[in-house]
Amino acid sequence: MILSAELAQQIIDKTQDILDANINVMDARGVIIASGDAARLGTLHDGAVLALKRGNALEIGDADVAAFKGARPGINLLLECAGKTVGVLGITGQPERVRQSARLVKVAAEMLVEQADMLARLEWAKRHREGFILSWINNELAPDQLLDWAERLGIDVRVPRVAVLIELDRASPTSRLTDMQRLMELLATPQRDNLVSLVSSHRILVLKPLSSKPVSDRSSTGQCSRGECSRGESSRGESSTEQPRPMMNRGRGRASGGAEGMADEQRRINDLLERLRGHGIDDVRVAVGRAFDAPKDLHLSVESAQQVLQVGKQHYPQRTTYYYDDLHLPVLLSPLADGWQGHELRSAIDLIHQNDSGGRLLKTLNSLIKHQGNLSRCADALHIHRNTLRYRLDRIHDITGISPHRFTGLVELYLGLQLSIDDG
Repeated sequence: MILSAELAQQIIDKTQDILDANINVMDARGVIIASGDAARLGTLHDGAVLALKRGNALEIGDADVAAFKGARPGINLLLECAGKTVGVLGITGQPERVRQSARLVKVAAEMLVEQADMLARLEWAKRHREGFILSWINNELAPDQLLDWAERLGIDVRVPRVAVLIELDRASPTSRLTDMQRLMELLATPQRDNLVSLVSSHRILVLKPLSSKPVSDRSSTGQCSRGECSRGESSRGESSTEQPRPMMNRGRGRASGGAEGMADEQRRINDLLERLRGHGIDDVRVAVGRAFDAPKDLHLSVESAQQVLQVGKQHYPQRTTYYYDDLHLPVLLSPLADGWQGHELRSAIDLIHQNDSGGRLLKTLNSLIKHQGNLSRCADALHIHRNTLRYRLDRIHDITGISPHRFTGLVELYLGLQLSIDDG
């Protein structure tokens, strides 16, 4: 703990009312860094230097003044924090008159120092934790670095987590900042074991622990071994031969380890939104990403949450919550959108648009996809004869060169529709 001039001045401001005397605060070198007498700032206090040298309080009476350069009668008391001397508190006045009050001032001053030290430690721990989270999700840590840093912070990286991205949409930067601070406080609760990080001026990332256990058993310490953390990645820069593995359940509820876990996750998200509304924060969007097995693959969960938010806003702008489970196909297709592959798939839909002034062909195509290629149900839903349906599908084939009568053709057109939505 280093005693700053700002903290020293706070000590003087908050203790001057205890006694009617000048107070000086010196640092660990004996230099005056705060004083009721501004002319003495930056000068060396001989009494403080001697008190520091002796490691004890020093009283200076009238008879002792001549032995100290520029000294006045008073008491010099050591300021301590966590068992270490951080400075000296000097009270001007006859020792016998200010001795009792000086002790009270010392107690008050040390309480302020300890409080400042605690806040500094908490702030350091917070920043250190946020730095770890950002390095982890950006995939910047080698397996050994990930494990060692996590152990120092008391974070169990073996706990399976899913990335949840929360976006706040506020027109006013001031109100957005206030709401973001409230949001961070609500999310960073120890009992929920969330890892929370501010990733932009209007987005917060939450790494939520999943209720389901990881596929492989945890070690007795609750931490993963170095081999388990790396899953074949021995050092930074060496790629693993094993591909990233999503959570093992391949059915409904991918993000949360099954349908029951997914329902539980939805309840938690809804509870969060309800709490936010209770604090006047109601313009929030939440995107839940895909969970992966290995700690080193957490950045993929974050990437999936970003894509879920982007795709969700494009497909369903009226919604406030988006889940990978509901949007997994358009999310998986989204990397194609800006490439030549996406352009190729969209080109068939563009041709239909150009030759479908009334929108009937696209309506028919969407209905056929909705009814999984079943012509009878599609015709009934559109209230048209099957021959009319066949004519429209043949027309789509003529325009695009892709037959919606064939399974592969229908799939290709479906993918084009999905990417056309992404294209706006």
